[in-house]
Amino acid sequence: MCEKKTGRNYKKMYIPEEEIAKLSETSVHPHNVRAAIIHSIFVKGDMANFELREDDMEVSKLYPDFEYTTVDQLLDGFVTNAPKFEYAVL
Repeated sequence: MCEKKTGRNYKKMYIPEEEIAKLSETSVHPHNVRAAIIHSIFVKGDMANFELREDDMEVSKLYPDFEYTTVDQLLDGFVTNAPKFEYAVL
């Protein structure tokens, strides 16, 4: 979605799971925390690793009058008013 909205192509790198897990075990703080969070969320899928049951309710049905923001709308905000960063570090 980001590439489509910005018209740019981003460099993608493949890093094996074992390498990320090793970084979380051997890196100094705070780099080990970053590696552990990346491994947990993006590799193991811990934030979305659950099943919805029949009796689970979608939040928009609980609060139908609330105006929700989609990921697409959030990305529009970043594209038009992008935050300024000096650098990014893993």
